[in-house]
Amino acid sequence: MLPELGRLLDPWTAEHRDGRGDEWIPVARQAEYQSRVVLAAFEPGRVATRPLLPFG
Repeated sequence: MLPELGRLLDPWTAEHRDGRGDEWIPVARQAEYQSRVVLAAFEPGRVATRPLLPFG
């Protein structure tokens, strides 16, 4: 099953990569970026000042 899946996904993956000009990003760099995004979302002034759900 896995080789068959690879045969199906490999051409699509290559087409996607070549068509978009994507590049490989090291895991450490991607993790750092994602953690900065999460931290920025919770900076003071970015968090909602009222509850999302009403109380009572």
